[in-house]
Amino acid sequence: MKIKIEAINNEAINAELGKINGKATSFTITCTKELIDIATRAEKKLELLPKAMRKGAVVRYRPAGPSARSYKYAVKSTRVTIERGASGWFLTGVEATEVQPKRPENFIIAITDAQAEEIKARAIAPFFVNR
Repeated sequence: MKIKIEAINNEAINAELGKINGKATSFTITCTKELIDIATRAEKKLELLPKAMRKGAVVRYRPAGPSARSYKYAVKSTRVTIERGASGWFLTGVEATEVQPKRPENFIIAITDAQAEEIKARAIAPFFVNR
């Protein structure tokens, strides 16, 4: 699966999320807008990279678990994988999962070796002075 995340009401994405979530609406990702928010956060984290170098970055995300003390067991949740392409973000994976009470969200960005080297170079560049 590879569906571009672009329109707030993307029927293909909403259908995929609906299949995975069933009737569950809490602690799950239920609509394209939530994916757009995740992609926006990822873009902000990748700001040191020029846009042309962001292709290939991958985000895996799962919402936080219940915060109420009344929850004793894991609840149904959604884990999504989105990948940065040349023209934007794409949904590449959706799966049902569980999340334990009091667990924080899981937001992991994986970058390529070339992206890591570019970020390092840009981060330390201000510390080099012409001698």
